[in-house]
Amino acid sequence: MIGLVDCGLLPAATTIPPLVARMKSEEALLASQFGAAYEAYRARTARLVPGLY
Repeated sequence: MIGLVDCGLLPAATTIPPLVARMKSEEALLASQFGAAYEAYRARTARLVPGLY
């Protein structure tokens, strides 16, 4: 039987939440620094996976 570590689910599950938290904090910083220009950029650009997220 393949374990969670062998198939990569455990590493992904422990890596993704901090990555998303970091993305949110960086987006907040960029929005405060660049305002409407950054919001326009966000509206036309995917965060991490084009077409998904």
